[in-house]
Amino acid sequence: MPWLGWFIFACFFLLFLALRTNDFAGVDGTLRCLGVFFRGERFNDNNHMLYPFWVSAWAKLNSLIGITARDAIQYLRIAQSLNAFAASASVGLLYYLIESVAGFQAATLGSLLFGFSRAVTLQATSSDEPVVGLFFAALALAVLAYGIRHAITVAIFLAGFLMTVALASYEATGTVVGAAFLMCCFWPDGSAARAVGVMRRLAMTAAGSVFGIFLVYGWAYAGQGVPPARMPARFVALGGGPQVYAGVDLIPTKVANCPFGLIQWTFGALPDDYGGIRNLLHHSHRLFWVATALLGFALFAILFLLAAKAWRTLPNPFPRLRPILLVAVAAFAGFPLWYWGPNNPKMWLFPQFCIIFAVTAGWALGRLTGAPARVLTACLLVCLLAEVARSAPFLVRVHSEPSPHLAEAAAVAKVVAPDDWVVLDFDDVSTLWEAIWGEHTNTLLLPASDRATASQWLEKAKAASRAGRGRLVFVGLLGIGRAQWDVFLGARVGIPYEFLDEYRKGAKPLQAPEGPPIQVWQYMPDSP
Repeated sequence: MPWLGWFIFACFFLLFLALRTNDFAGVDGTLRCLGVFFRGERFNDNNHMLYPFWVSAWAKLNSLIGITARDAIQYLRIAQSLNAFAASASVGLLYYLIESVAGFQAATLGSLLFGFSRAVTLQATSSDEPVVGLFFAALALAVLAYGIRHAITVAIFLAGFLMTVALASYEATGTVVGAAFLMCCFWPDGSAARAVGVMRRLAMTAAGSVFGIFLVYGWAYAGQGVPPARMPARFVALGGGPQVYAGVDLIPTKVANCPFGLIQWTFGALPDDYGGIRNLLHHSHRLFWVATALLGFALFAILFLLAAKAWRTLPNPFPRLRPILLVAVAAFAGFPLWYWGPNNPKMWLFPQFCIIFAVTAGWALGRLTGAPARVLTACLLVCLLAEVARSAPFLVRVHSEPSPHLAEAAAVAKVVAPDDWVVLDFDDVSTLWEAIWGEHTNTLLLPASDRATASQWLEKAKAASRAGRGRLVFVGLLGIGRAQWDVFLGARVGIPYEFLDEYRKGAKPLQAPEGPPIQVWQYMPDSP
């Protein structure tokens, strides 16, 4: 029933398009599209290199039907519509993959589970970066499945190329390679496909990926002015601030948080301000949320155990090798979770895609009977109902309520002059002001800096202030207490709380004549 997949895609596209969020800073990275609007950016670093290119292409496509942006907010809406399309198309592609092996009932259930998951609904209605990468990863798997079934080696080669496009669009979705490896080994082929053996599938997919690396990355790096001799080193460099967000010392904590991230970004079983296990245990409503988390863990434990039991009832072509391959690929697919962090919804898009495929396909293909079959069906339906119950009110709320912190950011714009030197944090007010109004202002994003760089910048800013070339202004940072500071700025960025003592003592607050209260300070340096 291929028409049903198209119908599900269309329904989710209209839903996501109609309920685009007003919380423009609700997810990290949602405002990066404005770099295209203001500066005509074409590429970012490796972490989401092609994101500006796709936003620009989508905006040009919209202009063909008369949809253009006159300001930053309208451009954000256009970028949100790109995510609405990419996410709903990914849902449709998941339907195709499941339906190809397990029938339309499993495909319908699986696509609904994916489309209503908290991670998808949050990002399909926003403008952050990973959704386009998810789309190309899903498209690569769909093309690969088609190529294997119909013995079309060109399609298998194209699938490898699309995997590279996914990697270049959003680095974390590059783990699609692991899923593709399993498909090359185990995906069922048609009667005409006997000539395309496993090794040939792997070779053609790898060739397409290598071709994509040379073509896509070569083109993008050349466009950024990277010399050919430096391109290999640039390619293997991981983006996303690994010096801050990664590290061997953080892996145990991140692995421990993976189950919590799973229940949070599937059906919102944790509070919106969840910041870790300790944070949960000290939450003001911890009894409720701990109980909810335990129920979520129990639901997933039953789902995984029964789905695994269902898969074990199927013929096993490689009885000794398959479990090893599955564990290795699962660890590889989960790399973004234990490297960048499982509390980030961006990292869950493709792992959820794979998990839902595995569980729903196993449900339909397995030979479970009696109580195990009924329990597995009931758990899948309960999971879907929980997703809808949590996601639907959230989508309506963030679409209908005024944009959080936008008024405060506008008030900051009224007190900050273009020639000022502004120090910022990752808070929503700073993020919104910098993206929408701070294009031509000298800024220092302290959490993205280091102590030496920040010291040099501040000395330069003080010298400019003494010479009358702008003021030294702080947004938000001077109001942060030591406990909050030490968690990230101190522990991960390496900038101690005492670093800004001079400015805390000598800065004076600023306030716009109209608008909400804001946390902005001006520091007047003494004459040398």
